[in-house]
Amino acid sequence: MMRVGADDEGRLAGDEGRLAGDEGRLAGDEGRLAGDEGRLAGDEGRLAGDEGRLAGDEGRLAGDEGRAGDEGRAGDEGRGW
Repeated sequence: MMRVGADDEGRLAGDEGRLAGDEGRLAGDEGRLAGDEGRLAGDEGRLAGDEGRLAGDEGRLAGDEGRAGDEGRAGDEGRGW
């Protein structure tokens, strides 16, 4: 059986330490990516809310224009048109 020398054990420990560091950096990168995705989802939600409010405003405007047209027709009928 071959014995592993102290130098080999030290190199192996160093390699394992570097691997652990790489895994830690990867976990950090994944965490930052998840945060970015969360912020993007929030931005998209706010945009959808803005679009919904715009659609509501447009609907109210259309309703106001419709009522104004109805009132104009009622005036025309009073004049005998």
